Amino acid sequence: MTIRTFWTIFLKILGIWLVLDSVTVIPQFISSLFYPDPNDTGQLFALSIALLVLTIGVYLFILRLFVFKTAWLIDKLHLDKGFDEEKLTLMSSLRLC
Repeated sequence: MTIRTFWTIFLKILGIWLVLDSVTVIPQFISSLFYPDPNDTGQLFALSIALLVLTIGVYLFILRLFVFKTAWLIDKLHLDKGFDEEKLTLMSSLRLC
């Protein structure tokens, strides 16, 4: 496995994990919209909507960057530079005793 392949797999797994984490965050935001507040003047509702849209936007940005633009991210962060060897060996010898 090359170093670039390792970073590609790692970033895609990290991106998918972060987006799956949104499955718990976004419903919490939506449920807070329906929580009645007697002192609300409408500004709190607008702020909640804005934060919900911002949160969804961040998760979509992470999805796009980490899952679909992985090569660009590796190039920009220079993740495959500075290694002595081109290939990684995770398990070079497996001995069953």
